[in-house]
Order: sequence, then C-alpha cells, then structure tokens
Amino acid sequence: TNERPFKCKESHCGKTFASNYYLTVHKATHSGPPPKPFVCDVCDKTFVSSNYLMEHKACHSDVKRYVCEVCGKSYKHKPALRAHKRLHSDNNPYICKECGNIYARNAQLVAHLRSHTGERPFQCELCGKAFIHRCSLTMHLKRHSGERNFVCTDCGMAFLDAYTLNEHRRKQCLQKHQRRHSRKRPAMPMPEATLECPVCGKTFRRLSNLRKHEEIHEREREYRCGECGLMCLAAAALAAHRDTHSAHHPFGREH
Repeated sequence: TNERPFKCKESHCGKTFASNYYLTVHKATHSGPPPKPFVCDVCDKTFVSSNYLMEHKACHSDVKRYVCEVCGKSYKHKPALRAHKRLHSDNNPYICKECGNIYARNAQLVAHLRSHTGERPFQCELCGKAFIHRCSLTMHLKRHSGERNFVCTDCGMAFLDAYTLNEHRRKQCLQKHQRRHSRKRPAMPMPEATLECPVCGKTFRRLSNLRKHEEIHEREREYRCGECGLMCLAAAALAAHRDTHSAHHPFGREH
C-alpha cells in the first residue's frame, strides 16, 4: 500500500511517512540528533541505544574469547561463532548456483542472490535510494540523522559504522609507517639562500618567503614605541608594551 499515516507536525513541513521509525529519523533534521543516555564506562562516549553501546565496547578490546574447535578461528561475540560453525556442518548447505558461494542460512543465500538479480527491496523513504540488504539501509539512515557512533580513539573522528572506522585506522597505521621510512631517508640538499632582505640582510631561498618577511618590516614601522623605539608586530602588542612604561611611572612620566 501507499499509505503514509505518520505526518511531521513541524511548521512549514507536513511530510508524511509509512512508519513511525522513518518519521523519527526525519524529525532529527528539525531538532538535531536524539538524546544519548547510554554511556561507555571506558571512554564516556554516549549512544542512543544499549545495542549500539555493546557494539561500541567491543572496540576497546581485541580479545576474541569464542574459538571454533574445528578450525581454530576466533570471534569476539558468541553469535558470530555460532554462525561460523554452521559452515562446517554438512546438513543442508545453502549453495549459490550462480557462483558456488556457500551460506549457513537460507536467508543469507537469498540476500546474496540479489547481487546477481539486481533486486533492491529495501528503500529509503527519505531520499528513495534502495539497497540489497536491510543493514545497508539502516546504515544509510544514519546519514540522514547525523548519527556517528564509531569514534577513532587516536584523532576523535566519528564514523557511521565499524567498517569505515577500521578503514580509517588502517590508513592511519599506513601513514605512520610511511613517516618512519621518510625519516630514515637521507635529506635532499636544499638550494642556496640567495635572496637578501634589503632591510636586515637576512637571506631566503624563495621569493615568496622574502616577500612575507618584508611585510614584517612594514608592520614594524607602523607599531614602533615612541618612548624606547621597540618595534611590535601588532597594535595590541604595542599597547601592551606601552603599559610596561606606565607601570614604571605610576605618577606620570617626567617631562
């Protein structure tokens, strides 16, 4: 059906939606993100639900307690281990006839088949974009609500999902590794400084740097103390300097 009984009551809006969930996500565009009462006791990050909090807390630990006794592969969460162990079972394996991929559940096979047929049954009511998987739609909706619960502990950047956060961390590790190599390389010889400042004689390798330096001398002429001749780079600095003269003459300057 095309019924959309859930209506936004904000003034000058009036948009309608098929479910209260979509209406709630839409309301965030008017009032900002929803409150986040669930707090991580490790880093104080807050979340809108206990499920997001539990998912986040796994990132604080690299311990994978749940181990498959068949192949030794380990997981952080027990449901992930259970799903993995089904792949070792010979009971009714779900095999894709197109590419031969094997799945533990029929639902997983059905979702995979959409990649061959092009079917995208999960559509966003806010912008019309469609997805193969429901989880992809859920992740997409976070873009509309501004929800970013996955935070990098190194730089503070926040991301929509754990995958994007892990990609960001991998790039950071690569950059740190490359910087270590660059520090080991012999330094390239710098060109000689041949451009000389006509005021103070300081030399520079680039004309642009000389021009910036000359601007300092221009400002020095503008902000010179009339009492002692000190040159300042800004009016505020000159005013502060003049106060030091006033402090030495609390009853006024001698004439």
